[in-house]
Amino acid sequence: MKNNKFLLTMLLIALSSVISSAANVKQHNVLICGIGKNIEPFLPNMIQKIEALGDNFQDYRVIIYENNSTDKTADALKKWARRNDKVIIISETISADELSKRTRAHAKRDQAPCRMELIAYARNQVLQKALAPEFEDFDLLIMTDLDFAQGWQVKDVINSCLLETPWDCITANGVDYRGIYYDRYAYRDEQFILGPELIGEDFWEELYRTPLRLVPGSGLKKVYSAFGGLAIYKREALAGCSYSGYVTEDLKTLMANLINHMSKKHKQYALYKKIIDQESTPLPIIFQPNCGYDGPVVCEHSTLHATMFLNGYNNIYINPDLLCKY
Repeated sequence: MKNNKFLLTMLLIALSSVISSAANVKQHNVLICGIGKNIEPFLPNMIQKIEALGDNFQDYRVIIYENNSTDKTADALKKWARRNDKVIIISETISADELSKRTRAHAKRDQAPCRMELIAYARNQVLQKALAPEFEDFDLLIMTDLDFAQGWQVKDVINSCLLETPWDCITANGVDYRGIYYDRYAYRDEQFILGPELIGEDFWEELYRTPLRLVPGSGLKKVYSAFGGLAIYKREALAGCSYSGYVTEDLKTLMANLINHMSKKHKQYALYKKIIDQESTPLPIIFQPNCGYDGPVVCEHSTLHATMFLNGYNNIYINPDLLCKY
């Protein structure tokens, strides 16, 4: 009997916490954004999640960009928009020539346009719409990938929106089937400051040698950049920002500051100095062609976060409790 009373008490406490969180999040308007191509199989799951998430807020809008899908993705998205007037779909058909012209870098093997730059273009279509004056009453922006069979839980996203720690961006703990952090290309912290745009293909070797696991319940982890399949932004922190899959001046400025404040004993510092074959102080910032492309390409989240950081919005975290299952 005592055990039953204890369990009932704990259930009521948990229920009270959920109701309190839902009440608090009702103070916010949210933009839920994403991009996709050939994601038809995942849309029933993601539509359900996005609508359930949006219903917890005072108001919400969904902004999704799609291009060149060869399945029924475009039709399914447009059908969703007809059913739900809070959904905005931007859909394009773009020729191969036009796609190639939109990227500065191309694959060395077959001259294919840079994938990261094409993704950045797509995210910018969404971001430009989300930052338009018509949405000035929306204070939160969530960018999520849409090709999840499982993905994130609504309650985890809501709880992340209500964290007491001052934040500008909260990103997900995106994990593979082993529970290992998956999205290392977008990840930069004090230990892993430099990406392949600075240390070339050594980045991938280092990544495989150092699997990363973020334990739920361990508290927020401050980073320079991350994504993990979903990121929550204070909309004001994104003013003047954009995505780029090619290195930017803002990224160069941030990296110059970070590299020249690294400990000389830092493994990545020594590796970078060896790669550029320089001994001068401060070290010059020399970006490397990487990932099989003929230019210094980069994860689009890194460039966005570099601009945020330089604009003073540097409270960027991973929430280990915000699990996102790939």
